[in-house]
Amino acid sequence: MKYIRIKAILVWIGLLLSLIIPAPCFAHASLINAAPAANSTLPSSPPNIELTFNERLEKVEYYIKVLNKTGTSVTSNEAQFNEDQTRLELALPQLPDGTYTVSYKIISADGHPVRDSYVISIGEASPINQSAIMYGGDLASGSNIIYYISRFGYYIALLLLTGWVFWVLLFDSKKAKHQLVREKWTLLLQRVFLTASIISIFEQLTQMIDGAVAKDLIPLIFGTFTGYSWVMTLGLSLLGFVILHRSKKLDMLWIILLLGAKALNGHAVAVGSLTDMIIIDFVHLFAAAIWAGGLFHILVYWRHHRDYVVSFLGEFSPLALISIVLLVISGTFYTLGILPNIKYLIYTQWGILLLVKISLTVVVIAVGAVLRFVIKRKHNRGTALFLKLDMMLMVAIVSIASVFTALNPQPQNKPLFWHEMGTTMHLTTRITPNSPGTNTFSLQVWIPETEKDLKRVQLFVKTEDQSGIAPIEIPLTPASKVSVPDDSIAFYQFGYDAKGPYLPFPGKWNIEVRVLDANDDETVFSHEMMIY
Repeated sequence: MKYIRIKAILVWIGLLLSLIIPAPCFAHASLINAAPAANSTLPSSPPNIELTFNERLEKVEYYIKVLNKTGTSVTSNEAQFNEDQTRLELALPQLPDGTYTVSYKIISADGHPVRDSYVISIGEASPINQSAIMYGGDLASGSNIIYYISRFGYYIALLLLTGWVFWVLLFDSKKAKHQLVREKWTLLLQRVFLTASIISIFEQLTQMIDGAVAKDLIPLIFGTFTGYSWVMTLGLSLLGFVILHRSKKLDMLWIILLLGAKALNGHAVAVGSLTDMIIIDFVHLFAAAIWAGGLFHILVYWRHHRDYVVSFLGEFSPLALISIVLLVISGTFYTLGILPNIKYLIYTQWGILLLVKISLTVVVIAVGAVLRFVIKRKHNRGTALFLKLDMMLMVAIVSIASVFTALNPQPQNKPLFWHEMGTTMHLTTRITPNSPGTNTFSLQVWIPETEKDLKRVQLFVKTEDQSGIAPIEIPLTPASKVSVPDDSIAFYQFGYDAKGPYLPFPGKWNIEVRVLDANDDETVFSHEMMIY
């Protein structure tokens, strides 16, 4: 009867989840506008630096630094947030002509640090070399092996411990020998989880801070979702040594709170529909814990308590099927909630790893179907084989999850630098910041001096995602004409500039440059790009 109630609860969770459709939104903080823009040349000193992001930021461990050509900070002012904590602003003193490096660091709401640097030029400073601009990213996406190992250890320990406790309270044998196994493995899993949590928190903390002192840690720990998750995780882990297996209601509450604590530390808290995404993430974790904990339960008892396992399999099989269904449903909604466009899956490491995880989940479903068949046929050898396969798939999926949950799901826009070498004409096109909205466009066209002049230069952008949409012509303003000597022949360089909202929405765009020379010969250059 108790099992039927638990099963019914899980079914109702799945039905409730199907009613939660989160609005499309972004995860991980991404810079959507910088003023002044990266690689820009300004006639005079700007009054401030303004950085606008696509989501709310945490008000801890943030800065904007502006460095001169000697690497010295030009101001002691501190950056300030706007009211909704999506824009960071640094007031500047009057700056002399020169080249300056703008460097910033922020913590996104999901606890991931983002750091970047770019270059601006003021007045008669030397032109900026595009290749010198540095593009950062979230620190957690690097090849930090220890960081990812700590995440895997934390994830696998969390799922095994909560899943183990769940199955103990649902299918608890009263035999003394089974009780001894239960107590032994509960204590061992608790110790492993506490150790893994401490290591994981330490690694995440080192990713988020740079030489912070104690006073800087207090707002981080007690003023962010990530900090709340850390405190709850460690507190509940220690509390578990006291309360577990004393009351089934307390055990279930402990499982819910511990999984809920994990849901506060991740992409779910960085998106617009906060409550819905946390619920979806919690259901996903709970379903994973049921599946992983059940498999581990079987593994522990298989060798010396075969009769117990045979009876347990009858209870585990249908509930494991339900948990896999919940994993698929919640995972689908979670992905739709994070990505504004499902096509983005193929443009990031996050998306590629998710597709691998989905493929493994399909294999798990197939293995589960075969496993249910051999259980019904009471084929012990076949059961053992497919249980081992199921366990290996579980470890592989958790490994992937521990990596891609630290990556940025949202592809990053970067300024475009497009250069083409023609036989008699060269072209360079720059678009900054190359994101939906207002952008700065810069063209340079080189022709041999013997050609003397150009009659017309046109720049068009056209969306490739929607048919029937006419190209947008970007009004270019002539900016320069200079003679550029080459090894064998001298060239004229013609410069053109524009600024405006000519890339109004994300998607695939085709850039077309049409150049008409003095002889009425037209040369057409084209380039495809994605903006997100």
